[in-house]
Amino acid sequence: MKVFLDVNVFVDVLKRRNGWKAPIAMMWLARAGMTEGYISALTPPILYFLRARISSEEEAKKDAKKIIEGFRFL
Repeated sequence: MKVFLDVNVFVDVLKRRNGWKAPIAMMWLARAGMTEGYISALTPPILYFLRARISSEEEAKKDAKKIIEGFRFL
């Protein structure tokens, strides 16, 4: 199965918005290789920008890379 996750799904999880637990299952499946997880090429820079607002540049880079681990780009 192929799944595309929009950046807003990652933001929902990071900010623990209403319903944030449901997307975690899809993220786990993609990271485990049980499904093909896809993201937009714009997702990493958006996540970096959001993380850089609350942490250092290095931490933001590391966090953005970790968050998108296991996903392919469209």
